[in-house]
Amino acid sequence: MYPLELTDKGYLFNTARKGTYRVYFTLLDNHISKNFSPDINDKEFYYFGIERMTEKTPYIDVFIKRTVAYIVYDFFTSNPNAVLIFNYSQEDNRVRGRRILFKKWFDEYSGHCLIQMYQHDFLDEISVCALYRRQCGKDFDKIRNGIKTTIEG
Repeated sequence: MYPLELTDKGYLFNTARKGTYRVYFTLLDNHISKNFSPDINDKEFYYFGIERMTEKTPYIDVFIKRTVAYIVYDFFTSNPNAVLIFNYSQEDNRVRGRRILFKKWFDEYSGHCLIQMYQHDFLDEISVCALYRRQCGKDFDKIRNGIKTTIEG
């Protein structure tokens, strides 16, 4: 894992190859959950983002995923009822690669941790939306179904 720096915009870390990444959690306003069951607490929905701040290098670095996984675990430790919504788009024509990469990351760690995952791929392959929640988290199925209804609506 790489050393972390906590800033007002999230966590920053630098890789061995001089790459810089930002991982952040932004509290969402409640309009995102308008299709959810009224008994779901929508006050703990966060947008989860990973942003590369420097040019990509052609090098596979396992410490990046380990650092991101640690940040997510730490976030859930501090926010046990939180729901993370992760979305990445086709802005730079790399959505397929991101879909494969992030699915591998979360498949690897979901078997060893207390995080449930829901991922929905849009049929047009423009974007991917994923929902992450601690295992046994309250109302996970209701939240998952609310996200699905919102996406398909």
